[in-house]
Amino acid sequence: VLDQPTDRVWSPLIGGNGHRYRAVQAVNGVTWAQANAMAEQMGGYLATITNVSENAFVYASLGGNQAFWFTNATGAGVGPWLGGLQNPGSVE
Repeated sequence: VLDQPTDRVWSPLIGGNGHRYRAVQAVNGVTWAQANAMAEQMGGYLATITNVSENAFVYASLGGNQAFWFTNATGAGVGPWLGGLQNPGSVE
């Protein structure tokens, strides 16, 4: 059963930016490029977290929902894709 939460708006009334956020569950997982393409097809883009408050809003919206987290082939925990992408082997 897919767990698709409704869009959440980070309201300026509570210090937000007025942006709409939507988490989309991919049961078998997707790559960052696939997630990015899906977001664009839906008329949006992957969220780019710009500050601690925005991170708290996004995490509170779906961070505790286990439906959006899985273990990949290497055993690492993987969660929702965001807008940032770091090339393999690059330094922080």
